[in-house]
Amino acid sequence: MRIFQMDCCSRMSTGWGRRLLGTKSVIVQVVLACLLVATTGHAATTQLWFAEVAGSPDQIAYTDSDGTAAVTAKSVANSTIVDIYYDRTNKKVYWADQDATSATGLSYMDPDGSNTVKIFSSPACGVAVDETNSSLYFSDCSAGNIYKANLDGSSATAIVTGMTGAGALSLDVGNGKGYVIDYAASGAVGGAYSFNLDGSGTNGGLTSLYTTSLGNEPYNGIAVDTTNGKIFFTARASSTIYKCDIDGSNQQSFDTGSSFTGVTVAAWDNKLYAVYLNQYIVSYDLTGTNASKSAVYSHGSSVNPTAVFAVPYTPSVTSTAASSITSSTATVGGNVNSDGGFSVTARGVCWNTSTNPTLSSNIGCTSDGTGTGSFTSSITGLSPSTTYYVAAYATNSQGTGYGSSKSFTTSSDGGGGGSSVDDKGWFVLVFLLFGTGIWYRSRKRRQ
Repeated sequence: MRIFQMDCCSRMSTGWGRRLLGTKSVIVQVVLACLLVATTGHAATTQLWFAEVAGSPDQIAYTDSDGTAAVTAKSVANSTIVDIYYDRTNKKVYWADQDATSATGLSYMDPDGSNTVKIFSSPACGVAVDETNSSLYFSDCSAGNIYKANLDGSSATAIVTGMTGAGALSLDVGNGKGYVIDYAASGAVGGAYSFNLDGSGTNGGLTSLYTTSLGNEPYNGIAVDTTNGKIFFTARASSTIYKCDIDGSNQQSFDTGSSFTGVTVAAWDNKLYAVYLNQYIVSYDLTGTNASKSAVYSHGSSVNPTAVFAVPYTPSVTSTAASSITSSTATVGGNVNSDGGFSVTARGVCWNTSTNPTLSSNIGCTSDGTGTGSFTSSITGLSPSTTYYVAAYATNSQGTGYGSSKSFTTSSDGGGGGSSVDDKGWFVLVFLLFGTGIWYRSRKRRQ
């Protein structure tokens, strides 16, 4: 059995964790507090986040790419979730809800389902994050607009306006392009469009790529394959997955015959994942044909997936509490529990005077080799009587995983309690001066 740990998994270093991992029985319980995903037989490289219509409430869940160990992260009442995005850089899950009754709109949460924040109160049909530039993009179903905002939803600006049915989103950050579904019933309006992520050009550079009727159905998805220069989008009304080049050429029907809704690309695995509204998530070879289709997830006839988003596994890391703390140094470290299915090429710790230090936000970072397993780091140059936060990191070809942030406070004297070095120094100095004076006076008397 392979255990993948994501986020607050420091408990696995405790006696409880060691006892759990030491059992011989198959572990089937997933502990949401630590987001442990148990998988068997292989090192998975892809995680699928998806939404399910389960009557009321809807569910936000995740599963391994072979459909094992599905976990419900959150139940969302009075909702109709049509798009989902996991920002693995900032560890936030965003979802778009087009339910006009509850007007849930756009929200995000931590991966364990906690700390939910609603950031847009009108019906939303698409969401995507530019993790490189920390920008959020989302579509407003009713107004037909695409907005660009900060990750917390602030400073939202409409960069595209007036679409008939602005739906699901997908981004090609490297080329500054976004892709959006217009789910209009009109075959002259509906289909796939591109736009400029910076909002430049007439109406944000909105350009039609592939027009076809999408039946006024917001349950449609779009995904860009930046590796092979392809776009895939779904049409629930016509039970079709469409495919074309990113410039709109070479248009074709990729697969037909099912009520397809969400779609996502996992280029690192050469996979395309799509959702049947009638219970299934299926996979295809990204560069192959529909003959490669294989069902990877089903949750029963009463539970229907609607949206799906694939993310590669980054390494799972646990941070070690600081020890041997002085006024300017400390010993820290971590453990790389899993490589995420890709070789770990760098690992170490980062520290800062604010929480959650990263490779891009820190006072300093160490480099402590490669691969999985435990490691120790020594950090120097710290200031006395200062609280620091330290987090272990590990990097593979898909990104960087971090352990939870741990705090410690340097001593004022470098000793960590008792008489200080400075006090001892003064004591020695006074003793020497006093002793020297006694010796000098004694010698003078003898003379």
